[in-house]
Amino acid sequence: LLPRWGRVVATNQGTHVLFLFSDAGIDDERLCSWLETKGIDAKPLSPCYMREEKRAGLLLGFGGFPEETLREGVERTAALFEELDRGGWNALRSVPLRRFV
Repeated sequence: LLPRWGRVVATNQGTHVLFLFSDAGIDDERLCSWLETKGIDAKPLSPCYMREEKRAGLLLGFGGFPEETLREGVERTAALFEELDRGGWNALRSVPLRRFV
C-alpha cells in the first residue's frame, strides 16, 4: 500500500520498522506532527542523524499490536498520504512543529 511513497527497510531494531521516503524533500517532522492529529503515532527519522546527510522517513512501532490493527494502521496511513497527494504536501508547512525525542 505504501510503495508509491517509499519503502520499508528491514532492521533488527526489535519492535519498530523503518519507512524511508523516496522524496528526500519531505519534512518528516511536520508530517509526524500532522499524522498525530489524525491518530497515527509515528516518529520522524531525520532528527536521528547527527553527522550523515539526513534522510526523511518514519519510525513505526508494531510491538504488542494484533496483525489486524497493524493492517488497519497501514491502510489509514496510505489514505492520509493520498489525501496529501490530492491537496499537496506543501500543506504540511503550516502544521505546527512538535518536538520529537
